[in-house]
Formats: sequence, structure tokens, C-alpha cells
Amino acid sequence: YLEQTNNIMVVSGRIERMQSTRAEHSKGISIAVFGVLCATPDAVLMRWAQQTKATMNAILFWKSLSMTIVIYLYAMTEDKPLSEVFKAPVLALALGSAQALAIFSLSYGFVLTFASTAIFLFSLHPLHSGILGRIFLNDKLPKRTLIALFIAILCMLIMFYPQLATGNFGGPREMYGDLLSFVSSILMSSFLILARYSGKVAPDLSIQVSQATGFAFSTLILFFIAKFSNTSVIDSMTLPCYIACALDGLSVGAVNIAFAIAPRYVNATQVGLISLIEAVLGPIWVLVIYKEIPPIFTTIGGTLILINLAVHEISRPEDDDDEEKPLDNKASKSKPQIVSTGGKKIQGETELLTRTGQYNAI
Repeated sequence: YLEQTNNIMVVSGRIERMQSTRAEHSKGISIAVFGVLCATPDAVLMRWAQQTKATMNAILFWKSLSMTIVIYLYAMTEDKPLSEVFKAPVLALALGSAQALAIFSLSYGFVLTFASTAIFLFSLHPLHSGILGRIFLNDKLPKRTLIALFIAILCMLIMFYPQLATGNFGGPREMYGDLLSFVSSILMSSFLILARYSGKVAPDLSIQVSQATGFAFSTLILFFIAKFSNTSVIDSMTLPCYIACALDGLSVGAVNIAFAIAPRYVNATQVGLISLIEAVLGPIWVLVIYKEIPPIFTTIGGTLILINLAVHEISRPEDDDDEEKPLDNKASKSKPQIVSTGGKKIQGETELLTRTGQYNAI
């Protein structure tokens, strides 16, 4: 009788753990999807702000300020004070500035060229991360990544085939938009590589606080640019533009927060695949609201890029690295553990695990 009771208790415990795991998995998926859906109107909000006749410098100033507030408020809920940047100030500033420049470049891309082109070019950043990781962190470059890079180049040739065939690149405005969108992808890859590097040299540095610091610094730079160019970050603004900038900062900040939480419950591949939703829905928002129909070659090439990235993520071996596994939920939700080491106090591994899971996912 006791043996049967024990068996029943063991089976019940397993069922409860399975149900808990499924619930946590669903929670992680929901958080990631919610974050990506929040970011999909980014291009539309930038177009809306730009149509109010406000200067791009003023628009980016208020967008950056909004993102600084959103991300720092989240960092405070995670018990991560601003003073953490002093643990590695140069690295923290480099981290945040790289991401800020990436978002600013993409914002210009949304205004100067087709939104679909900008988003498709930006979506290449996982592949650029592989190249930069190989150069700067001596990462191995898997065969599947090399194949995906080659296919991505072919897809880009398809996207720009009409321009290459005719020699007509649509004027300087569109060319600059395409170039800035591509540069934004490289800058985002640089941010991800710096995030991984910080996990090795400064594991107790908060990524969220670094992000907020970078955006705060960028906001300050934009203010001084306006000051010295005899323009203003206020004069050209209208109420609709303030609303658009605030919503845009909130939407982009939301996806940053969602991608900080989701890897606690689901693995990197799942979050990476969910992030591709933005590249699909972003151009649809612009099509519906602004009636902007992307060129056929852009649509074909961009769709192939998304398929290429999806296959690249799905084909990732389960034992590729430890970062592929979802983080331990109890550990990641708990506050960083403090352990005593000869009178000194250091943070536990929770922050490092959250950092590597989050940015491998992106």
C-alpha cells in the first residue's frame, strides 16, 4: 500500500511539473509575441511623426527620451539601480550607444525608403552577429550560418535587381535610406556582440541599465546638436508629433523589455522566430495606413530572407550551446543572489544567465 501511494505521488508530481512547464512555455511565447506586436507600428509612427513637419532631430530626441524612461523604469523594477553603470562605464556606454544608433539609423530608413526594404535589411542582423562573433569573440561559424549568409546575399541581389539592372537607384534619398537600414543591422549586431562580451568581462553589469544610459546619452547629444545648429527640439513639435514619439518610444521599449523576460521561459530559437513577425507585419501596417505598396522584387527578396532566417534558426542543433535552453524560471525571477567571498560581495549567476539567454535570443 505504501509503495503504491509513493508511486501515485511521484506520478502526480511529474504531471504537476509538466503542467507547470507548459504554462511557463505559453507565458514566454505570449510575452515575446506581445513585445513584437508592440514594435510592429514603429515604421507607421515614424511616418506619422515626420508628416507633422517636425525635424528628424527633434523626433529622435523625444523618441530617445521616451525609450530612456521606459527601459529605466523596467530596470528599477528588477532592482537594478543606475549606479551599476559605474562598474564598467565605457562598456555600458558603448552597449547603449550601439543600440541607440541602430534604432536611429532604422528610423531614418523608415522615412527615406520603403518601410519593407528597411525592415528586411534590418532583419539580417542575426547573420551579421555570426560574422562579428567570429571576428571579435572567436566564435565558431557553423556551416548553416555560412549557407544562410550566402543565401542572404542572393536575396539582397534579388531585392535590388531593378536598381542594379537599370543603374537607377531612386535618387539620393532612397539610397541613403537603404544604406542606413543596412547600417542599422550591423549596429544592432555590434550591440549583441558587446552584450555577450560584457557577460565575460563584466557579468554583473545590467544590460537594461546600459541601454537606458546609452539612450540618455544619445538624447543629450541630440539636444546639443539642435542647440549648435540653431534649431530646437520643441519649436517644430506639435501635439500629434509628441504623441507619435511617445508611442514609438513605448513600443520599441516594450519589445526590449519583452525580450528581457521571454528567454526565462522559452529557448532562443523560439524567441528568434517570433521576432520575425515584425518583418511581416511592419510593412502591412504601412500598406494599410499609407497605401505604400512595396516593389515586387523587394517583396520576393525580403520574403526569401525571412524564410532563410527561419530555416537558419530551426536548423540550430539542440546541443549547439547552453544558451539555447530556456533559463531556470525560479532563478531568473529571483533577485541576484549575493554570496560571501572573503568579506567581499559579488552577484550570483542570475544576471549573467538572463543576459546570455536574452541576447542570444535576439
